[in-house]
Amino acid sequence: MDNYNTNQNSTQQPYQNTIAISDKSKAVAAVLAFFLGCFGAHRLYTGKIGSGVTMLILMIVSIFLAGFIIGFFMIGALWIVAIIDFIMILVGSFKDANGAVLK
Repeated sequence: MDNYNTNQNSTQQPYQNTIAISDKSKAVAAVLAFFLGCFGAHRLYTGKIGSGVTMLILMIVSIFLAGFIIGFFMIGALWIVAIIDFIMILVGSFKDANGAVLK
């Protein structure tokens, strides 16, 4: 009275875990994120052009708005994103534009 499917002749392939390795360096990305992270340099380096250009434009706008209070908040927000990306690069969870792990 078992309700379980016990097909003895199943030919299931074992799960193979393949990880794509990027040609981009983790060390270079970490240095870029640390020093130029708010400008999106590390994202541009890893091929994430859309978010890299967005960070660059936001940083330029926030520099011009620094005379107002909102510019400082924008700079702070960009630095927070850069610090999070820097930590992700160090622990190995940051991926390039193709989803490959940095080498």
